[in-house]
Amino acid sequence: MTELYSVFRLIIVVIHTIGTGVIVYGVARAVFNYLLRVLFEVDQKKMVENVVHIRQGLGVNLILGLEIFIAADILGTVLTPSWQGIGMLAAIVAIRTTLNYFLRREIKV
Repeated sequence: MTELYSVFRLIIVVIHTIGTGVIVYGVARAVFNYLLRVLFEVDQKKMVENVVHIRQGLGVNLILGLEIFIAADILGTVLTPSWQGIGMLAAIVAIRTTLNYFLRREIKV
């Protein structure tokens, strides 16, 4: 039983790492694209359009990363179910769902 528990713990760590990677990749890509636009874009109107697209791309990565974190937290609660753990999971899911809602609204600009 402890071996199965260890395997699931490893899976949870991998899922958290994937979520972190998605967010870090999105931030790095957004910063890179922004710097390219700042350095090489002459037309101010086109610059604003590009920044909107960059923000939307970052928002998509943030939403995906948060969803992946929620999946890992659900698995963690399944492994060690307790009322305290379930309460914390509910709070985390509520906060992340709220963040996702506002991020989705923001990227539909």
